[in-house]
Amino acid sequence: VRMLAAMGLGAWTIPCRDASTLPTLASQKQEVEGPQWLVFHPAGSAALDREDERRLTQWAAQLRAHPEDRVLVVGHASTDGPEAANVALAEERARSVAARLEFAGLPSSQIRFEGRGSRRPLTTCPAGMDCPEDLQARSRRTELLLLFGDRP
Repeated sequence: VRMLAAMGLGAWTIPCRDASTLPTLASQKQEVEGPQWLVFHPAGSAALDREDERRLTQWAAQLRAHPEDRVLVVGHASTDGPEAANVALAEERARSVAARLEFAGLPSSQIRFEGRGSRRPLTTCPAGMDCPEDLQARSRRTELLLLFGDRP
């Protein structure tokens, strides 16, 4: 396991596999389990704050150093509001993060993005109960999942 903290990128851990065990891109690389990096968003918004922009710039630099790797940017929304609007908002969040990575110099060929709406909330409340704002806020996120490529 390599720690992103050692690279100055926070306290998330990324499991590393021996390059010989990784499938090639052509055979649809496996995602590393779980979110590697998270960006949280305000309600109804895909906005990034300065700290998010700074972290995304750092992450882009790390990813540029490994052109064989890819990042899947996945936007999510909380469960409040209609699902169609949540899907559109999740896609906008993913697009916003992907655009920032590209602005920071990461080639678009290393970035894929998608929005998943509110289908995967980080927190859930019992049926029939309104979720408090602090629980809803945790689901308003964009995950960056690393897709490891073949190492030289």
